[in-house]
Amino acid sequence: MTRVAALALVGLILQLGRLKAFAFEDCYSQAQCKSQEFCGVDPNQHGRSSCVSSDAWPLTSAMTASDSNTGVYGLSFVATSGGAMPLRPTSPDYSGVCVTITRVHPSAASSGQVVAKVRCDKKGHFRIALPPGDYWLEGRGDSQTVHVTQGIFQWAPLVKYLMVP
Repeated sequence: MTRVAALALVGLILQLGRLKAFAFEDCYSQAQCKSQEFCGVDPNQHGRSSCVSSDAWPLTSAMTASDSNTGVYGLSFVATSGGAMPLRPTSPDYSGVCVTITRVHPSAASSGQVVAKVRCDKKGHFRIALPPGDYWLEGRGDSQTVHVTQGIFQWAPLVKYLMVP
């Protein structure tokens, strides 16, 4: 009998999840999000996009973007862990220019043009509106190619963790 009850409970949870009772809000464009949110690929949801609070992701304006609902967001910093604890623990300040974005074109001859330099907040968060296309992002900790699609902000973690003995 307990197996039947457990299966019924799992089925109910799955149905509630489908009905968005647990606030899993999938989005396919900005139109599905509130004004204080943006539609972004969620790194915790295996590539699914959801409405993300804009408060934690400052927007750097870009001269090349006509649509502020399409672009890239993520983290850019190098962090150390391990070693002796400092006498006065401090939170590092990652603010300032933290990511350089270069347009990637199909022909290698036209690649390499710097499109923007992005500013991070103190925590290393960044967000920039970009037109759809392929971009090379070079951050403080890492670099990667990102494909930007219309109406969604793509996730780009540019982070490196260093272990200190």
